[in-house]
Formats: sequence, C-alpha cells, structure tokens
Amino acid sequence: TKLDPAFADAYAAYARTAAYIWRQNWDDILPGPVARKQALEAASRALQLNPAAPLPYAVLAVLQVVGRQYEDALASARQAVALAPSDAQAYAALGLVLAFSGEHAEAAAAVERSLLIDPMPPTSDAIVAGLAFSLNGDHGRAIEVLERARATAPLVDEVHAALAVAYAGAGRLDEARAATAATLRLGPLLNVELYR
Repeated sequence: TKLDPAFADAYAAYARTAAYIWRQNWDDILPGPVARKQALEAASRALQLNPAAPLPYAVLAVLQVVGRQYEDALASARQAVALAPSDAQAYAALGLVLAFSGEHAEAAAAVERSLLIDPMPPTSDAIVAGLAFSLNGDHGRAIEVLERARATAPLVDEVHAALAVAYAGAGRLDEARAATAATLRLGPLLNVELYR
C-alpha cells in the first residue's frame, strides 16, 4: 500500500491477514482489537478503491458474523460470491456465515462448492468446511476434510478441535479423545470462552 496507495488488492490482502490474526487470537503479533480494527479499515479502503473486489466482502462477512451482525454478514458473503462465483474463499466465507446463522444444510453446500473449486484449501477454510459438515450431520465428510488439513498443518490446534467434534459426532470416541488431547497439548490456553 505504500508503493501504490490505490492498489485495492493489497488492502484486501492486508484485511484478510489482519482478520486471520484476530480470529486466531495472536495477540503477540497484533492485539486483537487492533487487528479487527485494521481489518475493517483495510477492507473498507479496498472497497472504496474497487467496489467490485470480492475479497473485502468475504473478510467483512467473517468480521460481521463473529460480531453477530448476521444479516450484514450474509449480505457481504453473498456479494463476494456474486462478484466471484469461481472463488473458493468467497464460498468458504458464505459457509461460515451460514453455519453461524444456523443454516447448516446451506453451509455444507457452500463449503462443498468451495472444495470443488479448491480441493486443498487454506487451513482456516478447511476448518470451516469441517465444522459446517459436522453441524449438518455429515461427520464422515468432516473427518475426511479435516484429516487432510491435519496432514498439512499438524500444529494448528483448531484443526484438532474440529476433528474432536467430528469424531465425537461419528461415535468414534477414542479418536475424539486423542484429538482433544492434541488440541490441549498444542493450545494449552485454548478456552471455549474465546468463542462465545
């Protein structure tokens, strides 16, 4: 953004990165409230520069759904998909919003579309897909996606946490316990209160 202050994609990418830092609670990189504020500002700036850019809408959808602004989040996610119907991240954002909104079948369909476009998604999108499938009762599909994510990102505690949910839902309790133990080993400060 310093080289070209009118480069919308740079603002959008920064917004995505700041939102990821905020979602992961990586306060040692950037304090959560600062990361959230910077993500909102960067996404807004990207949209000022290029209102047809899908990524800022996907980022806004994530920020809005976590802030419990479900209607705004759904509108932002749908706008991201409308602007880029072949963008896997847009569908992943839509899946996240729909999952948080209680629309589990639609969430599963959105993340399935995302996986058709990008069968090896970023870890955060794989976690969203796994949770959407589990919430929709398709624990087998969730396990399939999350095991691939674990193979590529074995040190990400949230992959193991989502796997614990999927394994428990599938009645595979020994594997659920192992995934829970891995979650606590990798993220000893992980607490459900972070997600309320």
